[in-house]
Amino acid sequence: MTGIWVEIVVSIAVGFVVVVILGTVVIWEANYIAKGKWRS
Repeated sequence: MTGIWVEIVVSIAVGFVVVVILGTVVIWEANYIAKGKWRS
């Protein structure tokens, strides 16, 4: 049973990290595009 819980916790942690990284990239690109539009 402990092995299953470890897998669940690890998968949740990995998913959370992926979401944070993707969210940061999306926000950074959105800001970059917005700045580019404001300049032009």
